[in-house]
Amino acid sequence: FRAAINAKPTNPEAYCNLAHSLVRRGDFADAEDCLARALLLRPRFPEAHNNLGLLRTRMNRHREALLHYEAAIGMWGDYAEAHINRGLALVAVGRIEEGFAELEWRMPPLLRNSLSMRDSDTASEVRVYAEQGLGDCIQFIRYATKLKQRGRRVIVTCSPHVAPLMRLADGVDEVVSASPAPDVRQEAWIGMAS
Repeated sequence: FRAAINAKPTNPEAYCNLAHSLVRRGDFADAEDCLARALLLRPRFPEAHNNLGLLRTRMNRHREALLHYEAAIGMWGDYAEAHINRGLALVAVGRIEEGFAELEWRMPPLLRNSLSMRDSDTASEVRVYAEQGLGDCIQFIRYATKLKQRGRRVIVTCSPHVAPLMRLADGVDEVVSASPAPDVRQEAWIGMAS
């Protein structure tokens, strides 16, 4: 990245990429300088703001990180990574409910846009999408019993690798092995970690 900067010192992407590698090495001060330079060259650079937010988060400066995530989102409203990072920072500063709402950006776009916890409260059938890793799937399946206690038929959509285990879980009526994201034209969908 330094060679790219030497060849074209006005390239904000090169500074942003160098900052990313510097953060991985633990060189926060130089990474911060690179991101500041990237933003000087291109003030409306959402990726640089997101990366500066990540750097601030690594430094436990969550309130400052929020400003950068919000700047990134202000420039690119559908920037899912910045929404997720903002959600984590909100949780870190104690704004739990707001943070968890922002973390719904982890869902695939079609599912996220159709997702409603209210739908799962009124539907007779709820399809639970295992959007996280296998460990999280195993961890969160225990909440299927909560849906079942509310009189819902619970259908779990998950990786074929964990499907046999999901079939044994209490509260699960049906398991569908599917990947990638499911068809969202059903009564109600929720993410397993939602």
